[in-house]
Amino acid sequence: MLQTRPFVSVCCLTYNHEKYLSRALDSILIQKTTFPIEIIVHDDASADGTRNIINEFAKKYPEIIRPVFQESNQLKSDIGLYQIYTKYVFPLAKGKYIAICEGDDFWSDQAKLQIQIDFMEKQPECTVCFHKAGILKNGETNFDIYKDYHKRILNGRSEFTFNDLLQDNVIPNCSVVYRNTRTEFPDLFGNIIFPDWPLHLIYAKNGKLGYINKFMAVHHDHESGLWNGNSMINKTKSIISFYIDLLSYLEAQYHPTIYTMLDRYSHGFEPVDFGSDFEIGYSYGLVRNQREINKLQEELNSVFQSGSWKMAKKITNFISYFSHKFGILKGNFQTAFSCFWIRITSFRL
Repeated sequence: MLQTRPFVSVCCLTYNHEKYLSRALDSILIQKTTFPIEIIVHDDASADGTRNIINEFAKKYPEIIRPVFQESNQLKSDIGLYQIYTKYVFPLAKGKYIAICEGDDFWSDQAKLQIQIDFMEKQPECTVCFHKAGILKNGETNFDIYKDYHKRILNGRSEFTFNDLLQDNVIPNCSVVYRNTRTEFPDLFGNIIFPDWPLHLIYAKNGKLGYINKFMAVHHDHESGLWNGNSMINKTKSIISFYIDLLSYLEAQYHPTIYTMLDRYSHGFEPVDFGSDFEIGYSYGLVRNQREINKLQEELNSVFQSGSWKMAKKITNFISYFSHKFGILKGNFQTAFSCFWIRITSFRL
């Protein structure tokens, strides 16, 4: 039982994180703050020793650790991570602020929370605060990726905007703090494989983004992760689906940016010759040659052949929009989708 109402609720989602969870929880518990915190640890029915680790920490820190155990795996029940956050975790958060540290990530600065909360307390218009993060992969931590990426996005500006976030997920999930505004969460984003981007946008929609130019957390990139372990085609499908959902969620003033981004991601499937590296999106790397493009083309074909009705309907709507907007589509765009049109429209949507 908590003796003092927490000022910050730290939310930690975990699944089969036996190798990493102690590191994550220790990095939260050693935070030096002038305010009380709670740690809500949600375990999605792990099959390894994750649950035992949570119970050990809860026994040692009963006034801080609040376990949430699922008896059956929610992801296998067609419930996405976005829904786990919004239905099982965030409603339990008692703090004025919500911080995120998933079970395979960790915080690297003992003053992280204090720095971010001080920042947000001084700027009540700020609803989302984030900072730079390192990326741990294959035993090495890279501190350059977000540094260079954020510098490129800002391009001399001092503040990130909602439009920056709409164009790409500039916020490392392990770095984010939200103002707990008890917001409503739309049931739009359940089928995407990244929960953080829509959550960032939802909280940022009614406020400002606060950015602290300091490394204070590390994201662990490993093949067991839901995003990192997915294929390029699944990542692309998820991003396209996400943008189409945003058309019904965001006001018309944001639609031109969304259409621009949909156009950008669709061009990842252009069946043309590539003499040099071709970027199909920062979020999922580079396609380097025609052979890889052909593989993407085949995988996308299989999406429609397998009967992915919901995704097919969304892409149909996407194509219909561009058909209406441009009349006759530009050559490459027309070529990119013409081979899908018969398959898509033959579905009983």
